[in-house]
Amino acid sequence: MTATRSKSALCIASTAVGFLLLTAPTRAADIPALKAPIAAVAPVAVAWTGFYVGANGGYSWGSLDSSGSGVPAGASNPKVNGPFAGVQAGYNWQFEKLVLGVEGDWQYSWQKGTASSAAPAGTAGSGSNEGKTPFVGTARVRAGWANSKTLYYGTVGLAYGQATQTITTTPCTPVIGGGCLPGSPATSKESDNRMGWTAGGGIEWSFAPNWSAKLEYLHVDLGTASFFSGTVKTKVTDELARAGINYRF
Repeated sequence: MTATRSKSALCIASTAVGFLLLTAPTRAADIPALKAPIAAVAPVAVAWTGFYVGANGGYSWGSLDSSGSGVPAGASNPKVNGPFAGVQAGYNWQFEKLVLGVEGDWQYSWQKGTASSAAPAGTAGSGSNEGKTPFVGTARVRAGWANSKTLYYGTVGLAYGQATQTITTTPCTPVIGGGCLPGSPATSKESDNRMGWTAGGGIEWSFAPNWSAKLEYLHVDLGTASFFSGTVKTKVTDELARAGINYRF
């Protein structure tokens, strides 16, 4: 009887082991698989080192603050403003997040303005002072901080440009008994090419491989220009706000 019980126990144990072996794949499939955590994707860093070219456009405002015997009374400071468009080229060196560079640019400008004397036009002593800045350019160094696809920078350097003044006056011809008669209006025009300095800053964003867009502000000081044999001295200053696009090689 003991042998019979041992055989029964062995049979039951064998059956249980067989059942476990047959159902193991099914039970394993029901156990959720352990997945490795998904690593955060780091922002793609932009390589700023290299040569680039681009174009820009914007709006400028400034003054041609004039003094001297050749300036009509009350017409000393024409406020000049208008749009401009130009091109630029430069080179950057990147040291981790620090970016150093050089850039040169040239802009054609439609900037102009006119100041008029208090006397009515065409009367004795009346006159006007028209100012223009037909072009302006810079040669600058840049220093900035790169944060992923964005570059924040400051810039300083040389500026050059042209200031043009047109003075129109109506002479006064004395008459017997006092007073005067207005003569024929006379117009004089001269231009002076100037050099000075500039400083400003901007932000540049790389929106596609090799392409970036920028917003920039520059203050330009071209010093004091001399017109009409020194009878007019003009302090030339300008403010430039512009947007641009660059292609990096």
